[in-house]
Formats: sequence, C-alpha cells, structure tokens
Amino acid sequence: MITMVMYAKVRRMFFQEHVSISEIGRRTGLSRNTIKKWLRAPGRYRAHVLQSQSHRQADANSRETSSYPD
Repeated sequence: MITMVMYAKVRRMFFQEHVSISEIGRRTGLSRNTIKKWLRAPGRYRAHVLQSQSHRQADANSRETSSYPD
C-alpha cells in the first residue's frame, strides 16, 4: 500500500536532495515508472490519497462508536 510517508520521502529525495530517479528506485524498491508518476502529478495524487485516507479513518471511527451500547 502506498503511504504518505513513502510519497513524501520520494519527493524529498528528488527535489531537495537531488537524487536521481534510478537511485530513488534502488533505495526504495519502487519502480522508476511509479516514481515518475508521483513526481509528475503531485497535487492531484496527493489530494486523492489524503481524501481516501481521511474517509477510511472517519468510517472506522463511526463504526467504533456505533458498536457501543447506550
């Protein structure tokens, strides 16, 4: 599963540390195509991941509270 930590790590290595895409792939085990995709569409992909994670967390929280007896 893709985590925001890994996504941020890839972007930090490329933009701040100036590590090549091939080297990022070696260090993380991700394919170069995945890395290129993450670097090419940061806003759209990041917003989608954040939104889906927050919805999952909200659903989990509502299930927990609804299972408690009154």
